[in-house]
Amino acid sequence: MEWYYHRNGQQHGPIQESELQRLAQSGGLSPQDLIWNSSMGEKWTPASSIEGLFVMPPEIPKPSPIPSSSTSDTSGSTLIPNKELMRMARASLKGKWGLAIRMSLLWLLIWVVLTLVQSTPTFIAMHHGYMATHGQGLIAPMKNAIPLPYRITSISIQILQVLVSGAFSIGFFSFYLNLVRSLNPRVSDLFSGFRIFWRAFFAVFLVGIFSLFWIIVFQIPAFALSGILSHQFAPTPWIAWVVVPFDLICMIAAISFIYSYAMTFFVLADDHATGPLKAIRKSKGLMRGRKLKLLSLQLRFLGWFLLALLTLMIGGLWVGAYYHAALAHFYDDVRTKTLS
Repeated sequence: MEWYYHRNGQQHGPIQESELQRLAQSGGLSPQDLIWNSSMGEKWTPASSIEGLFVMPPEIPKPSPIPSSSTSDTSGSTLIPNKELMRMARASLKGKWGLAIRMSLLWLLIWVVLTLVQSTPTFIAMHHGYMATHGQGLIAPMKNAIPLPYRITSISIQILQVLVSGAFSIGFFSFYLNLVRSLNPRVSDLFSGFRIFWRAFFAVFLVGIFSLFWIIVFQIPAFALSGILSHQFAPTPWIAWVVVPFDLICMIAAISFIYSYAMTFFVLADDHATGPLKAIRKSKGLMRGRKLKLLSLQLRFLGWFLLALLTLMIGGLWVGAYYHAALAHFYDDVRTKTLS
C-alpha cells in the first residue's frame, strides 16, 4: 500500500510501507507527523497512531556470552544464528498464521486456475480430435488433432504465467517483509508487485539468463572431460569414478554463483524504485560470504517439508509460512550488517 506524509509543512509520497518504517526508525518521520493512505478516506492521522511503526525490528543480543552459537561472514560481521532466525520467524507469525496461510492459498489458487485454463483447451481439443477419428480407425499423432486456436490459447496462458511470475514473487516477499517488520501485512500485498510489473518481469528474465549462463559455463568442462575419457579409453568403471565427482563439483560451483541472486526479489520488494540489474548487484553484495549460511537455513527446513508430505502437503502451508518468515528475517539481518 502506498503512503503519503506531511513533514515541515510539505507533503511527500507516495512511498511503500517498508520505506515509511525506515523513515520512522531513522528520524525522517516523527510520531507527530501526519500520514495518509487511500483506505483512510480524507482523514490524515498522526504517525504515532499506526501500531508498530516506530518499533525497531527485533535484535539478537551481542553474541559474546555464547560465541559458539554466532556466525560471522567474510567481512567479519556477526550474523544472527539460524536457530534464532527460526525463533524470530515463529514470533513474527504468532497470531498471524491464518493470515499467512490465506495469502498462500490465494497465491496457490491463482496458479492452479492459470494452469487449468492453460491445459483445458488442449484436453478439449485432444478429446474432440480423438472422438472424431476413433470411429474411422485413423491413426494420427494426437497433437495434429489440436486446432490452431486451442494451441494459441494454451501458449498464451503459458506466456502470461511467465509474465506475472515476477510480480507475484515481489508481492509474496513484500507480504513477509511487512510481517516480520510489524508493518500491518495484508493478503493484498500479494499484488503489490504489479506496480512495477516490467521491472519484476525483467528481473525474472535476467536472473534466469544469468543462472543458465553459469550452468552452461560449468557443465561444458564436465561434458568435455566425459567426451575425452570416453574417446581415449575403452568403457571402464573407473571413468565414472572420475566423471561423476567432477560433474558434481561443477554443479556445486554453478549453484554457488546462482545463490548470489537469492535476495534479488527481496531487494525489489523492499524498494520498488530499484532497477532489475541494480537489484541483482545488491543481492550479490548481500550474499557475499553468506551463501553457506542460507543453505544451512534452508536445510533446517528440509525435515519439516518432508513431514508435510505425510499430510499430502497440506502441512506445507504452515511450513512454507514458517520458512519464508525466517527467510525475510535472514534478508533483514544481512541487509543491516551490509549497511552497517
